[in-house]
Amino acid sequence: MKTAVVLLKDNQASDASPLASSESYQSSDDMDYFGARSRNIMLPAMVMFKGKQKVRPELSARYFIKHLFTDDVLIQSNVFGNPDRGVLPLDPNKIGALREFLQENYDTFDLNETGQDWRLCVAGINSTIRSIRYERKVEVKKITNKSRKRIATVTSS
Repeated sequence: MKTAVVLLKDNQASDASPLASSESYQSSDDMDYFGARSRNIMLPAMVMFKGKQKVRPELSARYFIKHLFTDDVLIQSNVFGNPDRGVLPLDPNKIGALREFLQENYDTFDLNETGQDWRLCVAGINSTIRSIRYERKVEVKKITNKSRKRIATVTSS
């Protein structure tokens, strides 16, 4: 999965995730600004093209969230966070860039910070994050069960 690249002040690219190093685009020709240029968030042009093809902004938001953040970051976060539960907020710069991008590409929808359609996007993003958490939990259970079975067969031999 390709993830966002954040430009540092001296315009050097920094991968948004350590997992992205082998798959990230090496050429800046393949990257484009996501949201306002001042946010310095870049995504591969093909990712942005596919995201623009979504019919509704909440579908586009669900698609982009997986490219803006790694699964490891998403698992411990949600859009606004919840400190009481130990849930971290997602990077507000990237969330702002996402909202700006959606406003630009879905101009007939109410995507202001308090807009009804933006709330649907936030709900969709948080739902996607819960799904990723569940998938990770199921994977861990499968691995744990396989390990227990191996231990049981080794000890019974």
